[in-house]
Amino acid sequence: MSHEEIPHNASRVDWPLTSAVCGLLSKGPNMKRNRTLLVGCMICLLFLGIAGRAYVLQTVHTYSGACEKLHGVPGLLQRAGFVPEGDCKVDKDHDCKSQACEVWGKKGQCEEQRLDPKTVICVCVPERPSR
Repeated sequence: MSHEEIPHNASRVDWPLTSAVCGLLSKGPNMKRNRTLLVGCMICLLFLGIAGRAYVLQTVHTYSGACEKLHGVPGLLQRAGFVPEGDCKVDKDHDCKSQACEVWGKKGQCEEQRLDPKTVICVCVPERPSR
């Protein structure tokens, strides 16, 4: 197809999402409603992104250095590499106090951390050098 055969109002690439958004924002009787709906959806997506990021950061901070395999969302983040694993030796009684450990190359001490009244995990708490 030569250049002369293509009508000047034809688009070379038809992206369904782009044409749908442009169709929502085009002039017409429902333009204001459609624009408000689109802006509302964008604000909801932004809010969900910020809330999700805060949840992930709080989970990483809570479970950072855990010496056990975690379950649920913390376990997923641990397997993905967001939650560093400590190298404490945990026995069947969850006794891990006063052991030397290492997490992300930093030396520390193993401690028990109570997450709720029923759940106790061993975590490697890095030693903070004095300033």
